[in-house]
Amino acid sequence: QTLTCPWTAIVSGGRSNITLKDSIVYGSDSMFAIFFAGPEHAAGQEPLDLVENNQLDENNRVLNNEIYSNATGDVLSFSLQKNGLVSGNTLHGGLIAVFLDRDVVVENNTLNDPNSFGIFLSLPSYNVTIRNNVINNSVSSGIKVALQVDHNDADGNSLTLPTHRSKDINITGNTITNARNNALEINNLVDSAITHNTINTPDFSGIYAFRTERLYVAHNTITDAGMVAAGRRTSQYDWSTIWDSGIYFDQYVADSLVSSNTIKSNGHEMQRGIAINPHWPGNTGNRISWNRLLGDYLYETVHSGATGNNTENDNFLVERTGQDLWLEVGIGQGKITTGGLECSSSCQVPSNTLEAHTFTAKPADGYYFAGWISPASCVGNGTTGCAVSNNNALDVVAWFTTTAPAVPLVPLKVDQEISFTAPATQTYSVNGSFEIAATSTSNLPVTLSSDDTAVCTVAEGVVSIISAGRCDITATQLGDENYLAATDVNESIYITNLSGLSLDTDTNNSGVGSVLEQTFGSEDSDQDGIPNQLENLAGQDINSYTDTDNDGSPDVIEIISGRDPLANDNDAVGAPSISAPALKALLPKGLLSIYSQAEFGVSAADEGVDLTPQAYAASGACEDAVPYNYAAVCSPLASAGLVAGTHKFWWLVTDNEGHWGVAKQQLVILSEVGFSSDLLLSGEPSQGSVSTQLVLSGTSINTEEFS
Repeated sequence: QTLTCPWTAIVSGGRSNITLKDSIVYGSDSMFAIFFAGPEHAAGQEPLDLVENNQLDENNRVLNNEIYSNATGDVLSFSLQKNGLVSGNTLHGGLIAVFLDRDVVVENNTLNDPNSFGIFLSLPSYNVTIRNNVINNSVSSGIKVALQVDHNDADGNSLTLPTHRSKDINITGNTITNARNNALEINNLVDSAITHNTINTPDFSGIYAFRTERLYVAHNTITDAGMVAAGRRTSQYDWSTIWDSGIYFDQYVADSLVSSNTIKSNGHEMQRGIAINPHWPGNTGNRISWNRLLGDYLYETVHSGATGNNTENDNFLVERTGQDLWLEVGIGQGKITTGGLECSSSCQVPSNTLEAHTFTAKPADGYYFAGWISPASCVGNGTTGCAVSNNNALDVVAWFTTTAPAVPLVPLKVDQEISFTAPATQTYSVNGSFEIAATSTSNLPVTLSSDDTAVCTVAEGVVSIISAGRCDITATQLGDENYLAATDVNESIYITNLSGLSLDTDTNNSGVGSVLEQTFGSEDSDQDGIPNQLENLAGQDINSYTDTDNDGSPDVIEIISGRDPLANDNDAVGAPSISAPALKALLPKGLLSIYSQAEFGVSAADEGVDLTPQAYAASGACEDAVPYNYAAVCSPLASAGLVAGTHKFWWLVTDNEGHWGVAKQQLVILSEVGFSSDLLLSGEPSQGSVSTQLVLSGTSINTEEFS
């Protein structure tokens, strides 16, 4: 659908399990286009308390929408959410705001020309992943992570102190091009990772960090950061460019690792590849290892600071060769051991020198093992051991934290989908039932439930028919420790009393026959006697007589019987057969004539069993076709007999499944012939002649048609 609104087009607050998808939204110039506002809270209650106390809306999703906005603020705001997903959206001119969330994923979105930031993550937030997004030409930083500082106590003091750190923030696989500030701006994090991002030509630094501890910055590719300092652009901000670098640690960044990044300076574009500011306090215990720094730089390639116990190790054109294992303590302090080997920082180990390929993580005093960052086969295994296969070039990276108890780096829960289809229609029968099935991509069992147990119930995949009506079935899978809850899937099954259709009449003046109304409702926009819901199943406008495939059965009957009204499938479904001569002439048997089925020349059968068809006058409402409710509106063959003349009939036979056989016949009953004559005698006896005049009167007979 397409939505345009001068204010906020879509708002959801205090609701869980909501999915907004596949829409086009035109936002205003001053407000959100989409706002998931989080739970309701009392006046004066601080939203910061909600995220800290885990009182959040859950399982909401914004999927595959296209959003247009000229607003400079939040355009897609995902606030106070838990276990949420923002995925596959395309934004033109707007930013995605992730505000005070837990366990949320923002992935696979495309942001073109954001009017400020591309994605803004407000802290405190916990266990948030921002991955595989594409951000082009943002007016400010492509992705910014920052403390929410506009929440104050009664004295006007900020409730979020500069010492706050949010943990388990993972920013990976994003592509950021031409950001008019820093490409990635990181503040107030701990035990978090910035990995595998591709950054091209930001105005200032590629990755900027401030007030952050135990940050793992690895496997990023950064090209030509510092476009303002290089004189290629004019700055839009009051910002000193002297320390702009591919990766820049500004102030209070401690115990972090910058490893295995590729930084490219093409034509003296960049001042430094990696820099730790030596003039500000708190930059201590950081390690810079195994980075590839390509091209020429105006100043140092790597500047680790004159103080602060920061270290450099084997940078400059480091390339992976062979099948060596690269071991790192990615975050915190501890060791990785195997056999007699111990590695407490960054170590290269030829794979052919290892007697064992199971590594053990040992935290230092005051630290706890939090999990493996790499390889993927060990992430989330919850143990201190990591086994790797022989002859694989891998990074083996351990994560240690000062928080007790240790929090394993378990994988994010995986999405799942439900596959559920059901028949569109069923016919009512006493104690009737039918089977349905639903599956999930997780292979977890799917729960089926009826929304109206007065019409149908469902248990163990069997639907029991209670009455005619619409049977709505909901398929649900709530997830487990590995899978998120699936989006519910709903199917409607229309149950109709087929045996009552032939006598269907509008008993309550709704404009729709009562039998159809019980199942499909009375809404009939075109006032043709066929409810909208039934026409939706047909996929076209139909009326009581419509027979699209010309097989003798009206579309109404075929749809209700589960047949295809667009294909002549009489043979396939075993419909009864009927034959009758199109034109038949019979001699009268008096003023009123009664004939047998054989005399009419009509025969009918179903699966080899002879049937007795019924005849209805092809006149009035039934002149051109037989409607689904023929018994209510068509006149049956007169039992008292037929007068002489021409008659038109519909011959009709049905079986227990509601399939029809239909034939049309024109019958001519001849009038009795009248005789009159004049007799003239002449001549001698035995020698004369007789002449007569014979006059016949009665029904005209075409001898070419009858014999």
